[in-house]
Formats: sequence, structure tokens, C-alpha cells
Amino acid sequence: MFGTQKRLPIEGVGKQYLKTRQLELMAVCVARSELDKERRGSSRVPKFRVNDLVMVLESRMRKNAKRPYMAMKEIHEYEIKR
Repeated sequence: MFGTQKRLPIEGVGKQYLKTRQLELMAVCVARSELDKERRGSSRVPKFRVNDLVMVLESRMRKNAKRPYMAMKEIHEYEIKR
């Protein structure tokens, strides 16, 4: 780039290197799959009891909604009453 010679010997990659790299990638994939957590669906509806405290979020906090950086995220803390 800009008149300098490339330093990486891309042409010199051998088959042995590619085999070794594939083995390394398999080990990485196995390690990542072992670290996976159980997924929890967001379709679950929470059930609140009387006298539970809940935090009500600002309605503009949806995904991809434009809002000021310093805007409040929570409106207030409320107590569930019957």
C-alpha cells in the first residue's frame, strides 16, 4: 500500500499449515459450544405479586429508537397493588 512491499508471504501457505489451522479452528468451535448458556425466550410473561416493586422503563427505549444519550431510562419505581 502506498509504495511499500507486502510483508505477508501469502503464496507460501502449504497444505500442512491449512490442516493444522483446521484442527485449531475445530478446537475453538468446541470450546465455544461448551461455553454456551441456556437460552431464555423473551415471550415469557412475568407474573407479579401484590407489594412487588417494579421499574417502569421509558417508552422510547425500544430497539433502534432515537433518543438523547443522557435521557432518563426509567420513569419511576412502582409498587404492585390490588
